[in-house]
Amino acid sequence: MDVAAPGAPEQAISHLSERGLVPDLLVNNAGRGDYSPFLDADPVRLHEMIDLNSRALLDWTHTFLRGMVSRGRGSVIQVASGIVFVPAPKMATYAASKAFVHALGEALPFELKGTGVRYLTLYPGATKSEFFLGAGMTPPPSAVPARQVAREGLRALARGKSRHVVGAMNRFGIRIMPLLPRAVVASIAAKMTQ
Repeated sequence: MDVAAPGAPEQAISHLSERGLVPDLLVNNAGRGDYSPFLDADPVRLHEMIDLNSRALLDWTHTFLRGMVSRGRGSVIQVASGIVFVPAPKMATYAASKAFVHALGEALPFELKGTGVRYLTLYPGATKSEFFLGAGMTPPPSAVPARQVAREGLRALARGKSRHVVGAMNRFGIRIMPLLPRAVVASIAAKMTQ
């Protein structure tokens, strides 16, 4: 299924319902990146990225949360990115699309208090996946296995956390970055995403 297609979340719910299944967990992990200077990027590709990374995530979340809240149970994991905490040269639109996920994740856990629904925003760094190929990048040696990202996310959700940064080095990085001049952080981020 094309998760960015209009009506896709409703089709998924209908498909599950026909089989007597009720979704208790939604993991919004679909995402697309692009590694290029902003002015050189293909606007169509940028729009498709925003559509998948932000609009589709919003649609799936809204559709699935309504049922979960009405049943008084369920969980949502939104996959943002550690890139939202640093300037992102050559990945500005990707970072902006993930900043949308971050902002949603800052607000919705408060709106969902007392509903029985858990909500976690997950912030992985570089992850071993097809993402890098699609974005036109080479994965860095520090990329972590996707299974580790999934395990950490599920553990954080089980502990009732509303946000979790994957990996000790990433957690250290987001604590130290605010202490450095933004120009230095942008330079470091540019080197890390080459």
